[in-house]
Amino acid sequence: MNHNEVKLNVHAFVNRVFLPANWVHLFTDGAVDRGFGATFVDGVLQDQNRDWILGYNHFIGKCTIFEAKLWGILDGMLILLSKGYNGVMIHTDNLEVV
Repeated sequence: MNHNEVKLNVHAFVNRVFLPANWVHLFTDGAVDRGFGATFVDGVLQDQNRDWILGYNHFIGKCTIFEAKLWGILDGMLILLSKGYNGVMIHTDNLEVV
């Protein structure tokens, strides 16, 4: 069974997680157009209080859903490193990526 055969509906209700100073939350997602294979990723960076820092999106081209999720995380981590953040808590809806 692969990730194309099963649609997982995962809901995580996280109580307030207090992060050390200079850490952020990274929420990512990716989407693949099954007709054309076009892939997009997006994400949001939030501070320790869950206040919005910035959002991003990226057209990748052709790849799998798994690869799209990884690209979303990589893009977010590169952005937060360029902004000087020291740590990240990654939030994703794909168990394979975890």
